Amino acid sequence: VAFAMGLTESDPVICNTLAELKAALETESITYVQVGDIFDVVRDPIISNTSEYSIINAKGTKVLTLNGNAVVRQPIDGDYQIYSSLIGVDSGNVTIKGTGSLSFEPMFVSGLGYGSNATIDVRGGILNVESGTIKSIPTTIEKWGVAIYVQTGTLNISGGTFEGKTTFTDASVPGHSVAVDCRGGSINISGGIFEASNSNELDKFSPIGLDLNSKLSANITGGTFKGGISWDSDAVLNAFINNAAGGYDVYKNGTPM
Repeated sequence: VAFAMGLTESDPVICNTLAELKAALETESITYVQVGDIFDVVRDPIISNTSEYSIINAKGTKVLTLNGNAVVRQPIDGDYQIYSSLIGVDSGNVTIKGTGSLSFEPMFVSGLGYGSNATIDVRGGILNVESGTIKSIPTTIEKWGVAIYVQTGTLNISGGTFEGKTTFTDASVPGHSVAVDCRGGSINISGGIFEASNSNELDKFSPIGLDLNSKLSANITGGTFKGGISWDSDAVLNAFINNAAGGYDVYKNGTPM
């Protein structure tokens, strides 16, 4: 992990490979991390393809600055471990900012939810996103990808761009595409651009920019949601405002309001 200590913002650990990024984010004593251009295809031996595993498990307090375009891809051939997400946040406090992007190209895992194909999976602790682009874009058919998936913990978004995509071609598959999918926790959004796309146009409720679909607390005071916001009866929303695009669609239990 380079020679910097990562203790101050002026002395970050600079990562230009996936191995360097994994080491930096999993070392609790490192706080400041910068990411350059990365392209890596992960070919790890199988641990289990029936449970959720992250390639990287962030530990401690982290400030991750995206300076380049980092792309991590799962292999489309061979018997390798299929990871549930690129970065898992189980505890601590992770902040993401910068002008670059972080992209995960996932593979489909039968029986696992959208969290099995997320660039960042929040399972506790706090994730703050101030700027940068986070996306999960499958490059092969019959896949889905979610930029951020929240199971529990806190998600604070004040800026940035979030992209998710499905590539299902079977008409019997709804093709539900979501940029940020929240199943629980505390959600606070004051800005950002949320955009999803899908190759199956038969699902009239897809794509969805932000999906709040479980027992959670959500405070939405800003943002641009291309495809709208969807939530079910268990979610609590405190505020909405119109965005620069002239407003957004809101769905409840899949029904336009």
